[in-house]
Amino acid sequence: MRRPRNLLGPQGMGGLVSLWGASSLIRSVQRGTITITGATSATATITAVDVANTRLRWLGSRASITAVNGQQYFANLVLTNSTTVTATVVTSPGVNSCIVGYEITEYMPGVVKSIQQGELSVAGTTATTTITRVNVDKTELSFNGFRDNDTSNNNGVFATVALTDGVTVSATNVVGSTLYVTWQAVEFF
Repeated sequence: MRRPRNLLGPQGMGGLVSLWGASSLIRSVQRGTITITGATSATATITAVDVANTRLRWLGSRASITAVNGQQYFANLVLTNSTTVTATVVTSPGVNSCIVGYEITEYMPGVVKSIQQGELSVAGTTATTTITRVNVDKTELSFNGFRDNDTSNNNGVFATVALTDGVTVSATNVVGSTLYVTWQAVEFF
């Protein structure tokens, strides 16, 4: 009797990659920045992706603002549709700018089982939301930025996000101002 082929072993991932026609499990990666000026949001147009197989990552934000006002330069991101990424702040930076970095990774079909994204409003505590059940051992959680409602110079206001269990995403901050935290949970097969 012939022994079945071992897809993992001395050849590493070579056996698995052959199942996808010797190609990468990533279809495309797109990176860029979105500049918000004179508004509370702005968009970037990307090459069309399959939203059900696409992960968004926040790569930070910076500002050309001399005043310290978190409402104008802390921004969050959302993959709005197959060709649009949207960045949002609480208050327009006016003639100044808030620049937000992003990265989009589109996977081949059969790699991503599910993608869920959302926003949590957190005020000096922990906020949670219920998601469709995922396997926590196969799910990555992305922090996709936050909008800050703080108008003072106390901009030490930051948040963390966590996949608390298979059905709960939480966000926590420690200062009293309200943060609007965006996240994305990507479950792999």
